Amino acid sequence: MAADESPATHPEARVLAAYLDGALKDADRSLVEAHLAGCAECRFEVAAVAQLVRTVPQPRRVAVGLAAAAVLALLLVPALDLPSRFGPAERREPAVTTTAAPVAIAPRGAVESARELVWSAVPHATRYRVMLMDSAGTVLWRWEIADTVAVLPDTVRLSPGSPYFWKVEAETGFDRWVASDLVDFTAGTPHR
Repeated sequence: MAADESPATHPEARVLAAYLDGALKDADRSLVEAHLAGCAECRFEVAAVAQLVRTVPQPRRVAVGLAAAAVLALLLVPALDLPSRFGPAERREPAVTTTAAPVAIAPRGAVESARELVWSAVPHATRYRVMLMDSAGTVLWRWEIADTVAVLPDTVRLSPGSPYFWKVEAETGFDRWVASDLVDFTAGTPHR
C-alpha cells in the first residue's frame, strides 16, 4: 500500500488481492484491515473475490489478482443470448449457493489484542452468527447480531500467546446460512 494513501482512499485491486492471498507484510495487512473495518464497499469486494477463489480447487488456484480480473471481465461483458435448438433459454433465479460468504477480516494471525471481531457484509443477510473457539475447539463465545462487528464481552478472557479460532455465518434466507472460513489468531496481550 502506498505510504501516502489516506484512510479515505480505497486500496488498489492488487493490494486487496495480495491481502486475500496472504502475501502482504504485517504493516500493510494492518492498514488494509483498518480500511476494511470502515469501508463496506471494499469488504463487499473482498467477500466477492474470496467466494470466487473458494470455488477453485486448492492445487489449481491461480493468483487472486487474475481471478479478480476474470470476475470483472465477466461482469463487464454483456451476456450473450444464444438461440437454443429447443427454444428460448429459461430464466430462473440463481442457485442458493451463489450467495457470497462473509469474510473474516480481523483479527487474523498475530495481533496485539482482540477486542472485536470484524467481517464483511453479505448482501441481503438478515443476521450473523459469530463463534469464538479455543485451540481445543471449545466454544468460548457465541453471538447473533445484525451488524458486521461484534465486541467481545468482558467475560471472554484471551490468554496471551494462545491460539484462537473464529468464524461467522450469515443468514441469507429462511433457514439458509453461508459461513466464512475458520480463521485463527493469537493475541499478544490479554483482553480487558
